[in-house]
Amino acid sequence: MKTDKRKELFLEKFKATKGNISIASEAANMPRQTYYDWRKADKNFATAADDIIAGTGDFVESKLMQKISKDDTSSIIFYCKTKLKDRGYIERGENDVKFSGTLIGKWQD
Repeated sequence: MKTDKRKELFLEKFKATKGNISIASEAANMPRQTYYDWRKADKNFATAADDIIAGTGDFVESKLMQKISKDDTSSIIFYCKTKLKDRGYIERGENDVKFSGTLIGKWQD
C-alpha cells in the first residue's frame, strides 16, 4: 500500500478511535512510531491529526457540559477549577520550605 493511502487509513482509524494512537496504529497495521515520523515529515498529516484531536476535545467537552446541565456537582467543580480560575476557583496547596533540612516556613501556591 502506498504511503498516502496508509496515511488516509490511519487517519480514518484515528478519528474512529477518538485520537487513540495505539489503537489506530494497530487497526492500520503499522508501528506506533510511524505516526510520530509522519507528523514530523508531513505538515498536512500533522494538521489532519491535530484536527481529529481537537474534534475529540470538543466531543469530550460536550459530554462534560451535558453532565453540568444535569447538575453533576463534581463536573461543575471540575469546570470551575479549570475554566474559571480568573474568578477565584483555584486550589491552593501548602509546601514545606526547608533549608539544609530545617523547616523555615510554608509556601502557598
